Amino acid sequence: YNQNGNSFESSTGAVVNTKLFAPKGRTLKSVSDVHVLTAVDDKGRSVVKAEPDADESASIETYSGGSQDVSSMQIQLRLQLPQPDAQAIDTISAEAVATTAGIWKEMTLTNLQNNVTNELDLTAVLRGAKMVITKLSAKNSQFNLQASLTGPRTVQRLEVRAKMPGNDDFNSSSSERSSKTKGAETTRMIYVNGYGAFDGASQAVVLVVRYPEDLRRERIKLELKGLDLL
Repeated sequence: YNQNGNSFESSTGAVVNTKLFAPKGRTLKSVSDVHVLTAVDDKGRSVVKAEPDADESASIETYSGGSQDVSSMQIQLRLQLPQPDAQAIDTISAEAVATTAGIWKEMTLTNLQNNVTNELDLTAVLRGAKMVITKLSAKNSQFNLQASLTGPRTVQRLEVRAKMPGNDDFNSSSSERSSKTKGAETTRMIYVNGYGAFDGASQAVVLVVRYPEDLRRERIKLELKGLDLL
């Protein structure tokens, strides 16, 4: 993991914004449990917060989204306000928990249509997972789909994206509006949006559903040096 960042002062302390990168060939899925271990200004004084705020442990989550995998995320390291004569923060060491994925099971759904009663079997990527398309529209160069995903708890790891084969101008994003678990079954409501230069025919858009086979959760250490406060 590589990182680079800058800092700025707030009314309650200093916040250092830094970017965390996933290893080559892997997608960064989430960063959580971010904690500053040590931080020293240019005069050797500690600027670590003695009592972290309630939201001090930052957590950043990503969901099935955009046209590209997430290779980096920005996180915040919160410090106490440096003394007025401090010119820089010499060193910061911190730790966090990063979740990444590298190998995926993938399937493509074509001929999309409102499919309220019929379930689409997603066993090819996750045993017991199903999808029901509850709303679909494609007009004015915009594609909008609403669907429910049901299956085991790991259905939370499924990613759904819209693509238009051969059309590089088509982009998509997706979001989760709700999620609930009852017994052994989890149900997610998702929205998938696409836009770009196309004729508005939903049949030309496909859904790519994928599941990470090698999700890896690791505790990592970060170290930053020579951050100018001016």
